[in-house]
Parts: sequence; C-alpha cells; structure tokens
Amino acid sequence: MTNIQQNVLISKIMLKQTPSEDFTYIYRGALFAEIMDSLLILIEKNFTEKERSSQIFKKVYFILVEILQNVTKYQIEEEEYFANSIMIVQKINKNYFLTVGNLIKNTEIEDLTSRINKINSLEKEELTEFYKTVLTNGKYNLKGGAGLGLINIKRKAKHNLNFSFSNINQEHSYFYFTSIIPEKEEDVIDFSFNNVKKTHESFKKDNVSLLLNNVLDQDKLKALLHFLESSIQEKLPYRKKIFNILIEMLQNVIYHSSNVENLGNDKYGIFLVSETEDHYKLLAGNYIHKEKETVLLQKLEKVNKYTLDELESAYVKELKATTSKADSNLGIIDIRMKSNNFLTYNIEKINDQFSFFILEVNIGKK
Repeated sequence: MTNIQQNVLISKIMLKQTPSEDFTYIYRGALFAEIMDSLLILIEKNFTEKERSSQIFKKVYFILVEILQNVTKYQIEEEEYFANSIMIVQKINKNYFLTVGNLIKNTEIEDLTSRINKINSLEKEELTEFYKTVLTNGKYNLKGGAGLGLINIKRKAKHNLNFSFSNINQEHSYFYFTSIIPEKEEDVIDFSFNNVKKTHESFKKDNVSLLLNNVLDQDKLKALLHFLESSIQEKLPYRKKIFNILIEMLQNVIYHSSNVENLGNDKYGIFLVSETEDHYKLLAGNYIHKEKETVLLQKLEKVNKYTLDELESAYVKELKATTSKADSNLGIIDIRMKSNNFLTYNIEKINDQFSFFILEVNIGKK
C-alpha cells in the first residue's frame, strides 16, 4: 500500500467527522467575480429542490451573496496575498457558518472595527432606522459601499457580525468575517476564529485550493467542474487533462463508494485540489465496506504494476470483458493513463463495518 504524504492532516480532520447531512466547502484563492458566481452555483447544488424552496436556504443564499459582494469592496488585489483569500461554507448540526478571509490595508482596521461594532450594538428597530438613515444620506461610506451590505447581513441573520484580523506585515492584514445562521433564530452559537485561522494557514502551507466534504452526486459533479473551470487558469490541452482526471475520480467516488446508512444511503466523500509550480494534486476519498478492501487493493496494486504500454492493452481488455463500470478497473486504469503517474492511496479504518479510501493523483505540468 502506498502512503499519502501530503494533506494527511486535512484528510484526518475530515475523517473524524461522522457522516451526516453536514457539509464543508472551502476555497482558497483569488475571489473575483467569475469565481464567486461559480461558487454560488456549487453551493446551491448542495441543497435539494425541497430545501431550495425553504426560508433558511433563501436566508443563507442572500447572506452569502452580500458577503461576497462585501469582499469586492474591501479586498486589496495584491497578487501574493489576494490569491490566498479564503471562503468557507459549512453546515454543522443544522446551523450554517459563512466565512470569508480577505486582504485589507491596516489603515482600514480601526474604521472597519468601529463600523461593525456600531452595527452590532443596535437592536432590531434601531438597525432598521440606521439602515434608512444610511440609505438616505449615504455618509456611512467605505469604498462606495456605504456599509449597507454589513447592515443587511445583520438584519437578515438576526445575529451579530463576527470578525477578526490577522496581521501579515506593516501594511496588510487578513480580515476574517463570519455570519452564523442557526436553525432556530433564538439559538446562541459559540464561535471562535481559531479554527478558521488554523485552516487558512494549513491550506496555505499545503497549497490547497479547494476542499469539499459532502454527499456527492452527478449534479454536484457538474457544478464542481463548472467551478473548477473558473478557478483553474491553465491553458488547453493541459486543462482538458485535469478535467478528464477530475471526472474519473469523482465518478469513481459515485460508482465505487459504499452507501452510508445514516445519510439515507447516499454517497459521501471528500475532494481536495492542491497545486505547486510543478503539478496539480487531486485527492478523493469515500467510504467502503471492510469486505471490499482486499479486492480494491488488489486492483490498485495491479494497475500500478503495469507499464505505460501495458495500460492501454489492459484498458481495451477490461472494456471488452466488463458489463458494469462499478465492477471494473476502467476508471483507475484511465486515471493512471491520463496522469502518467502511479496512483497513491491509503485506507483508514473507521469502525468494524467501514473504512475510508483515499486516492491521490499527481498531474505534472510538463
């Protein structure tokens, strides 16, 4: 068995979570308009048709749009730090946490802190009057936004705005902002930015650009590919190679993962993308029943032993012999052929019934 060296910490964090209706989307990178639009589509696909008609989804979506618009007003687009902005969308125990971290000038910290504290100090009726005042005279102005977005977020969430700063240098800091939408409006949810900042540092250290922890299906796969098309800036044909491997890896999760009973027998998995100057690293993980481990390991070992010349003939042979994609080696053969690299994998024991299978693929840029 080949051990995965990079991103182990992140993988183990995700593995500690019990499969549930909870989900996590984390994106680290430049937050420009096309990325934001694709991110909204991807998150929207996480909700069922019934959920999309619910009031809580409308609230989550409205606040998410306001947060992303707020970013465009406040962030500094200096390439080194701009590319390290972070967006985190989580559902935990039916409560939603919408977080963004973006670059700002240190000279803006005092003014921004004062404005948010002012908004947080106001009760419902006071906030409504303050909104009308700002809307009328426009004097509460910061980069043309008049602070209306922040006021709208508190009015919609009906909870205080959470924020923190992390100093980078004498000129810049990261501004972290979180809006919490609880299942019940009267609930008070404990929150700390410690985990947000640790996650951000971990993603920067490992060059991770995207992490999904969710039930995966064909609709989410399409939305994910649309999002990655916006975020991956590589030129063709290299981008086509990445997308083809992405599709095979995600299909592999959908076809080969074991259903998890407390998720309504849905396919639960994680997906992670990281990048260096030399290559992309794609990681997909899913649950498998313990009795499937031996067969899966045998398939992977067999495919890794093939020479590149042998892979093509093995693919053709497999294609002729197999009637069910779920039972074949086609996916993993195809991934190895297109990546032109050995497959890296690991299996983590979860309990007596399930294990978690992690597949990692490196795609060289040359």
